[in-house]
Amino acid sequence: MNFKVLIFLDFILGGLWLLLLKLRRRKLRHADQEFDRIVVLKFIGNGSLVSSAPSLYAIKRRYSGAKMHLYTTGKLVDQVKILKIFDDFTLLDFWHPLRSSIRFFRLRRQVLSGRTLIINLEFHSKIALALSVALRGNHVVSLSKKGCDISDISVPVGGDHEFFIYDALAGALRAETDFAAYRNYLNSDVETENFPRLVIAPFCSNLSLRRKWDKAKWSNLIADFSAAHPEYTIAVIGSPSDRSEAQQIISGASNVAKVHNYCGETDFSAAFEIIKKSSCFCGIDSAPLHLSRLAGVPSVSLWGATDPEILTVKIEKYPEIIIFARQKCSPCVHTEKRCEISGGCINTISEKLVFNSIEKILNGNISDRNILINNMENNVI
Repeated sequence: MNFKVLIFLDFILGGLWLLLLKLRRRKLRHADQEFDRIVVLKFIGNGSLVSSAPSLYAIKRRYSGAKMHLYTTGKLVDQVKILKIFDDFTLLDFWHPLRSSIRFFRLRRQVLSGRTLIINLEFHSKIALALSVALRGNHVVSLSKKGCDISDISVPVGGDHEFFIYDALAGALRAETDFAAYRNYLNSDVETENFPRLVIAPFCSNLSLRRKWDKAKWSNLIADFSAAHPEYTIAVIGSPSDRSEAQQIISGASNVAKVHNYCGETDFSAAFEIIKKSSCFCGIDSAPLHLSRLAGVPSVSLWGATDPEILTVKIEKYPEIIIFARQKCSPCVHTEKRCEISGGCINTISEKLVFNSIEKILNGNISDRNILINNMENNVI
């Protein structure tokens, strides 16, 4: 069953379920009470879960003593170990509905046994929203594209908002996101030894492939960097399903003796360890980028269909270059805008611009956040 079929089923089945739940409209309740359990729903997209971690950490500290439970799928379960904020998890298996139903009712029994806050991060999914309400927690907070009157609090996503969405989520619960505090907590036991290594992360989830940069451009970048820095190794990271495409990228470059394809060889946790011990990271809007920012590894990131101002928060004294290929229709992901150029915006970014940005990072010329706007005429402003 492909991703488009899952989206269609979510729209039909989730829509019907929400309609039934709306017939039993919930009375709005405030989040002033204390909770002993927080259940977070996130099923697709490692990157957004990583991005939300500092805000979830702030919420967990706001309700001190509460256990945080992740309701998720097998693809995201590595995050329990990496992010260090979840005390437990429950797996949803789309292909085994009976098993998933049993797990759901076990989780609901735990929810009903105490005071529980439900946080739904899956704003693409109607089924996730229905599940968040059906768990019958004491309070439900959801991210939503168009607003939702079935949750106690709905935090809008997309449109013309210029705030970091997860800061807004924390603020709705009267918690204040402190990125530095979470990063210090996450990296408290990390060794600072770095290797002369560039990490390349060209891949993303199926939520939107418009985020991807052309394979030939990645090949050219690898070839140029290998020629300029023979002392560096290059690590290409991704999931097992990305291995074949990663090999095509590597094969399309020259002088690749020190390029290694880690796709399928490492799990998400091991990939994070590779990132943490590297000199620089280069990638698109996906989970590895957000992990590099959490680890404090200097980064060059490429954007087009998504907006870095909404999906990242500025980190003080963190060297990064954000290249945003902003077109008249971008960002078209997580918004109501329609893509007019078939996701081609990110491919207006040249290999030379990316290479020069990496050079600036490695030479120590960047000490803070730099955003380069690559406009419709392919000029950097």
